[in-house]
Amino acid sequence: MKRTFAPLLALLSALAVSAAYSCGGDDDDDGAAAGAGGAGGAGGTGGAGGTGGGGPISELIGRLMANDPDLDELEDVFRNTDVTTQAIISASVATLFAPRNEAFTSLGSGCTLALTQDAALASQIFRYHVLQSSLVSNDLESGQTTDRPTHLEGATLRVTKGADALASVNDGDAAIVQADIIAGNGAIHKIDKVLVPPGVRLPAACQRGGAGGAGGAGGQGGAAGAAGQGGAAAGA
Repeated sequence: MKRTFAPLLALLSALAVSAAYSCGGDDDDDGAAAGAGGAGGAGGTGGAGGTGGGGPISELIGRLMANDPDLDELEDVFRNTDVTTQAIISASVATLFAPRNEAFTSLGSGCTLALTQDAALASQIFRYHVLQSSLVSNDLESGQTTDRPTHLEGATLRVTKGADALASVNDGDAAIVQADIIAGNGAIHKIDKVLVPPGVRLPAACQRGGAGGAGGAGGQGGAAGAAGQGGAAAGA
């Protein structure tokens, strides 16, 4: 009898071990799949977060300015302003009229350096380019003009919209060459001239003057004087 049932018992034991192994393997596979699914879900969430955090509208005005090579000269001036001035484009809603690099170099090759060496003047100039509120093209009707207070005490900027977008500042003192760069706390509009506050004179290194202000008037006066002298010389 023992010889008859021994092979049968061995076969049954083998089948039992095989069945147990198969069940365990399925459980492991299911666990791994669940783990992979969980990881995939986490990855999906992370991806969504990345999209939300990396969009340009989440960047503040200061970061957009710092990351734009076209505004390197303005960034140099900004870095040498006082702490209060540096806070206005990151701690509050604002609109920056940002002179492009050419706006500074057109004043003279040493103009930016001269501005960076005078923190008080650099702060005045920069504050004059920043509105205390957000202003984008859709806020105005075509041809409409608005006067908005700047972060320079007592000073305003007059902004005019063209047919479709903001077009000029201070009745044409500066043209807006790229409007509506939207930031998380307002907007940037690139302009082709450096705006000079009324009563402020630029350093001698900025010999060509700026748009408006005493510096701009001085530059224009010098040009007019030179033209007059040229005419006198020609007459002689």
